[in-house]
Amino acid sequence: MIIEMLTFFNVYSVFNFLCIIALCVYLFKRFVLSSLYDQRRLERRNVRVLKEEHVRLIKEKDGAIRERKVQEKQGKWLLNKIDIWKKNVINEEHTHEQDLKNSQELLRNYLEDQAVHLSLDHTKAEIAPEAIIGATEKLKKIFSNKDEQEKFIKRALKSLKEFQR
Repeated sequence: MIIEMLTFFNVYSVFNFLCIIALCVYLFKRFVLSSLYDQRRLERRNVRVLKEEHVRLIKEKDGAIRERKVQEKQGKWLLNKIDIWKKNVINEEHTHEQDLKNSQELLRNYLEDQAVHLSLDHTKAEIAPEAIIGATEKLKKIFSNKDEQEKFIKRALKSLKEFQR
């Protein structure tokens, strides 16, 4: 009986042990493995999302680099354009200054000529009456003598002949 009991307890113990192991395996598969599979799926999805994010960031970085290069080219073009405008403005200012100087010089020359003409006119106005009176008296004196009149006419004719040659 003891043997039978021992064998019964032994068989029952082994059966209990196998049931506990089966229960542990079932619980392990049901909760632990499914959790591990879920975690693995989540990790794979996260890796895929990270790879997609990596590709998107690389494209974005390349786009930013291209945009920076385009902006750099545009900046250089704009700087060149500004330099050209600046040179044109300087040239126009220089040309304007030269034109202004030329205009001032022409005006100064014109005013000097006008001053000379006015001075001459004033001088003529002052001297003309005296010159006319003096010339009239001299001509009266020259033409008062008949010989003097003939000499004057001969000289005038001689001058005209020489002038015609």
